[in-house]
Amino acid sequence: MPMPSWARIPKILYWVPPILIFQTHVATVQHVGGRSMQPTFNPDTSLKSDLVLLDRFSASPLFAWYGEHFNLWKSEFKRGDIVVLKSPLNPRHRIIKRIIALPDDVVETLPPYSEKVVQVPGGHIWVEGDEPFKTRDSNTFGPASLGLVEAKVKYILWPPERFGPVPSTPPDTSLLGRVMPAPPHIKDINELMRAQKRASRVRIRQEDS
Repeated sequence: MPMPSWARIPKILYWVPPILIFQTHVATVQHVGGRSMQPTFNPDTSLKSDLVLLDRFSASPLFAWYGEHFNLWKSEFKRGDIVVLKSPLNPRHRIIKRIIALPDDVVETLPPYSEKVVQVPGGHIWVEGDEPFKTRDSNTFGPASLGLVEAKVKYILWPPERFGPVPSTPPDTSLLGRVMPAPPHIKDINELMRAQKRASRVRIRQEDS
């Protein structure tokens, strides 16, 4: 005798919590909207928005705590990572941007940011879109808190002709060239700028010799 359809409901409900936990804390699939990350995502040659795989687990505080507590791994973000984060301008919105600078790095900003040079404070990152003329990013809202990051973008799943891992290098490599990584012993932006000038003078003298 076939099982009535209503009898299958408990089995279906059994899988709902694991699926929700997996999508919230492990991985999920998401469409990329807008043009701020061109040409990495949604290039003009594409008729439909890209479908990407999000790695939520490695970006979660639980993952970081577990790895560091048991000395198994160190959770960290790298310059060039593309992440999903809550917009600092509207936490109800999610945005996809590339990490340009890490805590304590010094960044040469772009308009409309009010300061030409800024040092990223601890616990924050500097994010930008790959298409500078179609993005609202840290050059608008400043450094973003790491607590706003929800996932790393790992793979392009659709369209098939661009299937593969997301490149960690921006199409315009000058984006990362505007960043001056801060040495561990230097925490003040003025001290870092003086160190950069001293280093440039040393290079000039070596070339002259």
